[in-house]
Amino acid sequence: AFNALLKTLEEPPAHVIFILATTEAHKLPETITSRTQRFTFKPINTIDAVTHLKSIAKAEGIKVNDEALELLAKHGEGSFRDSISLLDQVSGLSNEVKLEDVRTILGIAPTQVVTSIADATRSGNADQLFSALETAKLKGYQAAVLAKQLGEHYRTLLVNSEVDRHQAMELLKNLIGIPTSQDPDQLLELVLLEQLLSSTKKSTPVSDAEPDEKEEITPTSSEAPKTTVPSPSRISKSVSLKDDETWTKILDAVKKQHNTLYSTLRMANATFDDDQTLTLKFNFAFHKKRLEEPKILEMLKTTANTVVGKPVTIISDVSNDVNPVNSSVKPTVDKKIADPALQAISNIFGDGEVLES
Repeated sequence: AFNALLKTLEEPPAHVIFILATTEAHKLPETITSRTQRFTFKPINTIDAVTHLKSIAKAEGIKVNDEALELLAKHGEGSFRDSISLLDQVSGLSNEVKLEDVRTILGIAPTQVVTSIADATRSGNADQLFSALETAKLKGYQAAVLAKQLGEHYRTLLVNSEVDRHQAMELLKNLIGIPTSQDPDQLLELVLLEQLLSSTKKSTPVSDAEPDEKEEITPTSSEAPKTTVPSPSRISKSVSLKDDETWTKILDAVKKQHNTLYSTLRMANATFDDDQTLTLKFNFAFHKKRLEEPKILEMLKTTANTVVGKPVTIISDVSNDVNPVNSSVKPTVDKKIADPALQAISNIFGDGEVLES
């Protein structure tokens, strides 16, 4: 078809102008592009979009205030067509379209809802976090849109140096993947909970030194020599470098198939008790329950078997002393902080229990 068009393009009639429009300019042959003038369209700015929408609204008799038009233009993301489509959707809501009408049609949460969720995450208040998420869900705010709003909020905090740079960057990376997730609501909860735990651990004092051994004195009639007894953490088999690499490969393989499962597994402390047994310990019973869902557990077993090259037995448990795979800070459990969070999660999700160590 291009070859048939080529001769006409070389010697077009004087009264004809050909306009070729495409979103895949790289697929056009060089013989065509060399005989044309190329104009690359760029996204329109918000001011121009608002002006255009205002002229359309005036011509069509649509009453809409400037704030609503600006929000429509912003969510049009630089496209006249998408912005006009959004204007068409809200035009039938009321006689006069206001900002709240646009928020409703777009599923945008009010600023105070976003701020409440962010503040609860930063302060380590799990009860407030889940309460705010539940309220947002009941009011119909979509997790995908909420994730974008939280991303914008945290970017502002990052620019103003009001949050830890490393934690904020990690959270922003995780928020980006929520809109394309199979289960945005659950993934948003996991991402924010992971950030909450990370913030809590960073604010909890951590001892710089940990005793490798403890002395136990056996009382006898005669003076007995002091006996050195290894601590419990030294008795259990530690994870070797090989096991760490194996677990990392399993995580990478899971991430390609299921983002929500990947986020859950990152909250676990993984140990290989023997050549064929993988034990995953979580801080919260919620994560253990999620992992033990038949489809989820089967997916993890299949992936682990493929990576390891032989059948792997997976055991899940709940522990109050879990160091997530991506944490660089050794966690310590403070009952004043941990107990309310555990109780809040148990109340919200059910079938939970608070384990005392």
